[in-house]
Amino acid sequence: MDNVYFKKIIIIASILGVLLLFFLSKTYDPPLLDLTEDNSMFLEKVVMVCGTIKNLEKNKNNLFFEVCDKSKCLSSVYFNIGNKENKYLTNNFLNSKKVCLEGRYTTYNSNPELIIFKIDKK
Repeated sequence: MDNVYFKKIIIIASILGVLLLFFLSKTYDPPLLDLTEDNSMFLEKVVMVCGTIKNLEKNKNNLFFEVCDKSKCLSSVYFNIGNKENKYLTNNFLNSKKVCLEGRYTTYNSNPELIIFKIDKK
């Protein structure tokens, strides 16, 4: 009898843990990266960047561009971009609209770069 009770507790705890992880992943908002300040404390972390897109270039299925806020720009790359995301970013580039992007802030050849994995369309 104790074995059945123990199994039920394990199953319920597992389900609650998965639901908690799902809830936390949906409500997490990454910190907003300000391009005019020193952002070395955000290296290798998930951040959000807002700004206009410049120097848009598509190479195979990857999109390379710069996100600019005021006078500072940050090199960005979106790997394996879909058609919807490509049209959205191209439209914002052509119309100089502000866009918010989520990605990993990292360095490539000792230059800061953002590897995009989500477009925030709020």
